[in-house]
Parts: sequence; structure tokens; C-alpha cells
Amino acid sequence: MSIKTCFLGIALLAAVVRLGGCQQQATPSPIPAAVPFVEVILRDVHPLWGGRFVRLGADGALFVRVVTPGGKMTEHSSRVSPEQVAELAALLEAHHFREIEIPDRPGLPDEARPEIEVVWRSGERTVVAKWAGDTHPDFDAIYAWLVPLAETP
Repeated sequence: MSIKTCFLGIALLAAVVRLGGCQQQATPSPIPAAVPFVEVILRDVHPLWGGRFVRLGADGALFVRVVTPGGKMTEHSSRVSPEQVAELAALLEAHHFREIEIPDRPGLPDEARPEIEVVWRSGERTVVAKWAGDTHPDFDAIYAWLVPLAETP
């Protein structure tokens, strides 16, 4: 292989990396005005027991990563309906997500600690975490709405 061919190969590889790979990038849909968030993220993966990571955008874009107790990961992307996005927006408001305060405590051995993060249109972020052994009606309602999204193929 000549040096010229080698340099062309490196330049092509650099161009592919810079452009984000070989797959076409989707143009994000605009965020509906009635939706107060940009994205909602559920982080619920325990190092021993596995779990789920869910990211739902205001445009309905859904990304899910499921981790098994053995550490095997599966990922998928899909979309939810505008009605579901509006339902989550209403749920966040009805359960006063911005005001949720959960007293911290030391976790029990092997206890999971799911976390929900909302990135608001203002750029502000609200992150709330709760130990699995605790109950909080507002957190639990939002958590219960997000978990089934991880089961959608």
C-alpha cells in the first residue's frame, strides 16, 4: 500500500468520525410549546441487579438501555406519541416534580437508588433520587409512568 493510499484512508476515516459515523443523523422535531421540558431521564441501573436507563425527549424521541443482572445490555430507540409526551408533562406538573424533596439517608446493602432528571426548556435541571426501600407518592407516580417505556421494543 502506498503512503498516498494510506493518507487517503486516514482522511476518509477522520471525515466519517467527524460526521458522526456512517448513519444519517435525524433532524430533531421542534418541541411543542405546551411541553415544559426538553427531556426526562430515568437512571435506574444497579451494578448487581441491572435495570433500565430511559431518555424521553419532548419531541417524542425515546432511547432505552436495559441491563440484565449479568451485565448484558440491550438498547433501542423509538418514538412515543405527542399525547404521551403531554401526559408526562401533566404528570410532572401534577406531582410538583420541581419541588420534590426526599430526605437523604444511607442506603441498605445492594439497595437500588433510581434517579429522575428533567431538563426544562429554561435550561434548568431538576434531579431527584430515591432509595428503593422508601416511598414518595409524587416520585413513585412519575417513576411508575417511565418504567414501562423500557419494556417497549
